[in-house]
Amino acid sequence: LHGSECGSQGTPRSDLGDFEVVQTRDEIVAAAEVWQTSAGILNDKLSALTSEAAEDASLIKRLEEAVEDSKHDERRYRAMYWSEKDEATAYLRAKDAASKQHESQVAQLQLDLRGEQLALDAAR
Repeated sequence: LHGSECGSQGTPRSDLGDFEVVQTRDEIVAAAEVWQTSAGILNDKLSALTSEAAEDASLIKRLEEAVEDSKHDERRYRAMYWSEKDEATAYLRAKDAASKQHESQVAQLQLDLRGEQLALDAAR
């Protein structure tokens, strides 16, 4: 080993972060096993997060579809409302016109009745 790759005691320097300088083969193997275990744990966590992200994406898609369905339903209900309102307005207008016609007929009958009453009174 070159001098720059050695610690102060001539042992190889470690690039394993918080670990002390590795001095024996057993320590190297133990450190490798720790890193392998850590990598496995991180891989499991990554897999779990990836799975959660896929579930979240699926949920988001279902929510977006529900929002679109809701918008479609709202448009349909608004159309039904306006249609029913238009029908109700037309019905009320027809009823009002029939009522006015009926009132006019009643007034005419009352005039006719008065006229006949006056004719009867005059004939007496």
